[in-house]
Amino acid sequence: MTATDKTNGKPIVLVGMMGAGKTLIGKKLAGKVRRTFIDVDETIETQTQQTIAELFATQGEPGFRAIEQKTIATLLSLSSTTAVPGRAELSPVAEAPSALPPLFVPAYLRPRHVIALGGGAFETPDTRRLCLSHAFCIWLDADLDLLWSRVAESNKRPLVDKKDKAAFLRRAQQRQPNYAQCHAHIYQTTEHNSKETLAAILAALAL
Repeated sequence: MTATDKTNGKPIVLVGMMGAGKTLIGKKLAGKVRRTFIDVDETIETQTQQTIAELFATQGEPGFRAIEQKTIATLLSLSSTTAVPGRAELSPVAEAPSALPPLFVPAYLRPRHVIALGGGAFETPDTRRLCLSHAFCIWLDADLDLLWSRVAESNKRPLVDKKDKAAFLRRAQQRQPNYAQCHAHIYQTTEHNSKETLAAILAALAL
């Protein structure tokens, strides 16, 4: 950590719509700053042994968001040097199976992480407050048509109706006010490549 490192040792959290490149850029960023990369959706799938689509189908969105919130709180507690509130201290949410068991690790042993959130995670007020308080949050943004082109070409987006571009764009616009609360905003256009995006993030972090 440099003298000007804006993270102050906190975990780095990447937020944004699906298709923004959170996983691709997150892995590159983690390697560059020597941190461990964690994808929240992949963590949930591993812990529950269900896909995100299956969890939405069996738990509904409120149930999935409860699992997601608890998972993020646990991950932040592993990476943060300050106390992260547990589920009991958060606003009431729908009952759902625990995504991760409680883990207690001394602050000096906690690894620092780069954590990629699912596109809708920042819509949950408690999740958003946790991240803004205990992490350095970066909104990885992109031209809306670029986002749609990436999503439409992917076979890994089961929750997106690839025939309804208008609905996807509306959802992206509705989420922008919450994304805009992040500590940094990185905007990508079709002219940007991952190397340029990574450089912009490092500049925002003062690394």
